[in-house]
Amino acid sequence: YVNTMYWQVMIQEATATSDMPPSLLAVIVYVESGGDPYAVSSAGAVGLAQIMPRETGFSERPTAAELRDPKLNLRWAVLIYEWFYEVCGGWLPGVLATYAGAADRQCNPTDLGWWYIKEVGLAQAKFIYLDRWWLWHPA
Repeated sequence: YVNTMYWQVMIQEATATSDMPPSLLAVIVYVESGGDPYAVSSAGAVGLAQIMPRETGFSERPTAAELRDPKLNLRWAVLIYEWFYEVCGGWLPGVLATYAGAADRQCNPTDLGWWYIKEVGLAQAKFIYLDRWWLWHPA
C-alpha cells in the first residue's frame, strides 16, 4: 500500500484528463506491481502498471526501457484502460479482465480474469479517497 501511495500525485496527474477514477489506477498499480516501477513480469510486462512493451509484439507501444519511466507507464495504463473501456462497452469487469490479459475477444473474463476483478475490488477501498482528492488538496 505504502509503495503505491508514493505515486499518488503522478496517479492524479495521469487520470486528470480521463474518465478513469484515480483509485482504479492506484489499484491497478497495487495489484500489478505493488508500486515497484522496476517490476517486470514473466510475460515481459514492465513498470508500475505492468504495460506490455514494444518488444513483446505491441508495435505501437513504448519500449521496455521507456516504460520504466513512471509517468509514461501510468499514462499508458490510462490509454489502455480507455481503449478497453470503449472495446468492452464500458463493462468494467470486461475492461479489467482484458487489461490483465484474462478475457476473450468479447471481454468475457476467464477464471483468472474473475480472480483479477476480485483482487481489484478488494483493494479499491484502500484507495477510494483518491477519487475525492480535490476535497483535501488545495488548487
